[in-house]
Amino acid sequence: MRYGGIGGAMTKPIKFQIEISFKDDKYKFEIAELQEENYMFPQFSRRPFMALDLSKNNEGVRKSNGQFRSRYRYADDLVVYFNFLNSKLKDYITNTNQTDDNW
Repeated sequence: MRYGGIGGAMTKPIKFQIEISFKDDKYKFEIAELQEENYMFPQFSRRPFMALDLSKNNEGVRKSNGQFRSRYRYADDLVVYFNFLNSKLKDYITNTNQTDDNW
């Protein structure tokens, strides 16, 4: 994920876990867990990653008007990434011309 920094943007690692469920010829693509690098690791924390909650009611991530705070202003890039990932999965699932059964 990109973060705003002096003179430009920096990238920091994130970890995510997705869940894909199938039912009645449909699938559900859901982000089960999202974590960002823990800036306090290792000096003040034992965990290298911490939960990332981008919900609208998280005051640490969003302002009172609902916009992301400056540190998280690139969080919308995650939406673009996961939508792209979902579309690629859909393309793979719906492709009927698959000839290679070896992953």
